Amino acid sequence: MKNKLSYYSLIIYGLIMIFLPYNINNIFGVMPLRVSLSILYIAIIFFDRLFLGAPHKKSKLLPILLFIIFILLVSVSIFVAPSVLTALYTLIKFVVYGIVAYTIMTSDFSKVEYKNILTVFICASAFIIIYGIFSYVFGFNLNVNGIYKYPGAKGRVYTTFTNPIYYGIFCVIILNLLQYVLYEWDLSIHLKITTIILILLVIINVYLTYTRSAYILAFMSIMFVILLNLKNIKNNIVILMATVLFLVLIPGSFYVVDSAILQLIPNRVLELLGKTRPTEDDIILSNDNDYEIKNPSENNVNSEDDINGDNGSNNTSNKNLVVDVSMMTRSEFHKIAYRVIKDNFFLGVGFGNYENFLMISDNYNKYISGKFGYPHNNFLHILAETGLMSLIVFVCLQIYFIGYCFINGVILKQKGYIYILLTLSSVFLLCFYESFFYNSQIVPIYIIFELLLFNFLSNKKSISKER
Repeated sequence: MKNKLSYYSLIIYGLIMIFLPYNINNIFGVMPLRVSLSILYIAIIFFDRLFLGAPHKKSKLLPILLFIIFILLVSVSIFVAPSVLTALYTLIKFVVYGIVAYTIMTSDFSKVEYKNILTVFICASAFIIIYGIFSYVFGFNLNVNGIYKYPGAKGRVYTTFTNPIYYGIFCVIILNLLQYVLYEWDLSIHLKITTIILILLVIINVYLTYTRSAYILAFMSIMFVILLNLKNIKNNIVILMATVLFLVLIPGSFYVVDSAILQLIPNRVLELLGKTRPTEDDIILSNDNDYEIKNPSENNVNSEDDINGDNGSNNTSNKNLVVDVSMMTRSEFHKIAYRVIKDNFFLGVGFGNYENFLMISDNYNKYISGKFGYPHNNFLHILAETGLMSLIVFVCLQIYFIGYCFINGVILKQKGYIYILLTLSSVFLLCFYESFFYNSQIVPIYIIFELLLFNFLSNKKSISKER
């Protein structure tokens, strides 16, 4: 094996990103740990290729050009950044993401090596999802933010990740990979049963995050894959029945679904159902810097606990007022971002400097009228920090991979690409809800899992010759 160093380095790098808790962030309180580890991984790979002769292949030119253009465009924003150091760190972080992606796309592993790497990462993910269930059952390492809105729930599982949202998207990534293995790999009966059990455990973990976005993306994935594989009746029935059963049995999970559905229903339909959403005139910022409803007794709101929080849907005692403080908060974050973008449309306020810019006294007074936080939208975040052209290239880079997988999976009917497409589309949708690509833990995992499978499928013909 000429690429032995690259092979084991990738495995170790991926395992560290999965298992290392997000709250362990720095080396000696100064050096960013994950970025430093990523740079070390890149150095090992290039050392292996340049000095030890590890085999590698050429990558497609277009995504490389798009990424280089994106980096050049965002670099310009450093000149307007309040903190040049923060801008440089953010720039380095994104450059590192791109080079990690390049090393994986240009890797040249055999069929056995590819399957071994994917199997190791699946096994590692299995430990994490089992740990997630244990943490819930025994009540440790749980996020309790807004959990009171889900009767019977102990807390929200997040394992080694930043919060339940990012753990939820990790579960969606591994769910799509497991579904690919179940339906597309030639498994023995024992491995097939094991894979189904892992899928069911992942679904349980999705429910235990109590996160709407994870619920919606997981449901979409499961239903799409079932429709894609209608002939696999036994697998489909087991997964579908378990998905519904867990929803009923896991305390509080049904309320997340209820919240998601209520937020997706248009206002006109809500009115037909005798429900309504509060307007801006109904909302005030409370003393603890959270949103609440004016004169709750007039709206028949049960108590202050029914209207405060950051996630979920709360109804009045007569079920006519739909109150979702999470959505109100995010709406306010978006409004602040729009105000910033309007005045900094072309250059932005500096890469990674959104909050630094708004913490300047004059800017704070100018742009912030309520609760403040980062945009919770990756597209608005990029646009606010780096300007319009950077956003266009950023979106084009995502659309390139989505389009490539769509053409190969849907038009050319190479089913394996559809499973990558599910994850790529899920992350693209999540970018409207979270600043996904700013997270230094989930992004490398996303890159590793998707590009390994992408690369494997792209080389399927050459790999098949080894059989």
